[in-house]
Amino acid sequence: MAERHYVIIGNGPAGYYAALTLRQKAPFARITIVSKTWESCYSPHKLPALIAGKIGEKDLYISSFESYQANNIKLRCCQAVVELNLENREIILEHKEVIRFDGCIIAVGGMPHIPEPFLAFKDDLVTLKSLEDARTWLARLSDVDSVLLLGGGITALPILKTLHHLDIKTMFMLDQHGVRSFSRCAPASEADVKKRLDGLGVKILEYSKIQDIVAQSNGSCVVHFADFSVDVDMIGAFFGLVPNVSFLSGSGLRIDQGNLSRRPGPPAQTQVPHSRPPEHRSRHRRILQSTITCLPPFFGMRDRYPPNFSDVNR
Repeated sequence: MAERHYVIIGNGPAGYYAALTLRQKAPFARITIVSKTWESCYSPHKLPALIAGKIGEKDLYISSFESYQANNIKLRCCQAVVELNLENREIILEHKEVIRFDGCIIAVGGMPHIPEPFLAFKDDLVTLKSLEDARTWLARLSDVDSVLLLGGGITALPILKTLHHLDIKTMFMLDQHGVRSFSRCAPASEADVKKRLDGLGVKILEYSKIQDIVAQSNGSCVVHFADFSVDVDMIGAFFGLVPNVSFLSGSGLRIDQGNLSRRPGPPAQTQVPHSRPPEHRSRHRRILQSTITCLPPFFGMRDRYPPNFSDVNR
């Protein structure tokens, strides 16, 4: 029987643990992980703790480079996938190399979502998804007195906790998505969420579209909204994540509620489309499951995430 080759796109917790599981189930198969970064696998949900100074970078890592070799898993770093050809069972890397597979697992997770009204100012917004993002926060927080947080995705709460402990003045423009995210941490109404944030000394701003951001000579910036302006040193954007799957464009695949499907219609999308009836999703999974699989972004994370409101004062 010919040696089977499994390719995993993404080297986060989902990709790493998928590779270990494959090695247990298929001890003689070839397993390749393709990663856009040069790091070994680390826990992105621990990044706020790194920013708070509670852990060091070495505490983020789930695995060492030696662990891949010990499990006979080939790790290809700094190589981005730009195309997936399902018919030929191959992926194409940015430098045009073609890698063929018998089975493929998509474990790329998500990338920060910036809503359309804020896209023009994305270069002024700081997100938190990668170790590189965390290093940016660490470098800048040492010189800031005030931070404006936009959105309210699930990463915003641990960042808020960090800013509270660092005694940094915080303003929060909380959208409805953020209210829902916080309510999942500790069930509460919008009024309760705002009251709790107010109790932490967080100034709540009414949700509004940014009109302009003007840099100041002292390194701060003035953010102009429709009816008011604020002077801050740093702006953090937390609007949740969207699937980081631009390489699926043209493949005929799409991601629907974390499930891969193949059907007539527009090519694969980088935004999550509306959900379809469960029986439809099951039928499409049966078509694809022998060749390609998509893992949810939090697969492999063992620690509780996000923290509850009750954690903020600890």
